[in-house]
Amino acid sequence: MSIRSFEESLKFPNGSISQYTDNTSRDTLKKIYDMYPDFDIDYIITGRKNIVDTEIYKQSVPYEFVESLIEERKRHDEERKRHDEMNAELIRQNGSLIRLLEEKEKSVVHTEAASNAVKSMSGLQE
Repeated sequence: MSIRSFEESLKFPNGSISQYTDNTSRDTLKKIYDMYPDFDIDYIITGRKNIVDTEIYKQSVPYEFVESLIEERKRHDEERKRHDEMNAELIRQNGSLIRLLEEKEKSVVHTEAASNAVKSMSGLQE
């Protein structure tokens, strides 16, 4: 893609890309990133590409390291399962408490209604 095509796709003025520096506004950079998320913003600003050392991907990984990662993942999964079980129990207990409070509230309303009825029948109500 030419620089002009790039500018046009972003609706930037002609020649604006060549003027960008390290002080380019965040809004401008965000607009570029939103339109082209795979672009390296540092490259757009500085013209320098990040060099990735691909040799590190060719080195073998010790079995012990992989095994420790697997064990750590198992521990994490077990801990997550325990937390999920505890959360489920707390939700169950909260439901029980809510039902008890609703029953108590109904009981109080019935008691007040009965008390008012007795007062009304005995002529004590004002």
